[in-house]
Amino acid sequence: MNMRLLFRLLPRIQAFTATLLVLSLLFSASPALAARDRTPPTRPTNLRVTGMTPYSVSLAWNPSSDNSGSVTYTICCANVSSETFPGPASTRVYRAGLEAGRTFTLRISARDAAGNVSGYSNTVTFTLPRDTTPPTKPSVSVTDIGPTHVSLAWSAVEDGPYVWFTVFMNGSPVRQGVRDTSGTFGPLTPETSYTFTVQARDFGGNNSPMS
Repeated sequence: MNMRLLFRLLPRIQAFTATLLVLSLLFSASPALAARDRTPPTRPTNLRVTGMTPYSVSLAWNPSSDNSGSVTYTICCANVSSETFPGPASTRVYRAGLEAGRTFTLRISARDAAGNVSGYSNTVTFTLPRDTTPPTKPSVSVTDIGPTHVSLAWSAVEDGPYVWFTVFMNGSPVRQGVRDTSGTFGPLTPETSYTFTVQARDFGGNNSPMS
């Protein structure tokens, strides 16, 4: 074979060799790649409400199954945040942004470790009861006192997730709608008596007794 013919054939030989190499790699792919999980979990079924408070709902469902043996669930709601949590749970107390007296629709899906997502469960629609229970009475104490100021602390109260406090001085509000449980008040007049009380108010508009 003369050199001119060899130089003409060389690019074709190189291309053919590269093709053989690619085919070899494809046919010798690792078992891990060949066995990638592409099967989604089964769809959760029989989603149902098992209890309610003004700010939460208790859910139950028939769990999903998957060849991996483990799934995570996502509760989806059209008008509040979604929430994802690990299986194999088949019950959940759900609180993400729920508000008393409002109507919500939920459904649930499952996801396996490979990222495969099931179909959605059935939907459930429910209306949370209104909040008619006032917060418990806060207690208030003096934590620091000076000639022209006083620092107070008041206890958290038992209620739903949203509670605000109003601080009264001599019967008049001096700080309203705060989430804090402490504060400093002044300037005050030395050698003068002051009376401070605190009242809690919840998201439903219910007021606690005065501290």
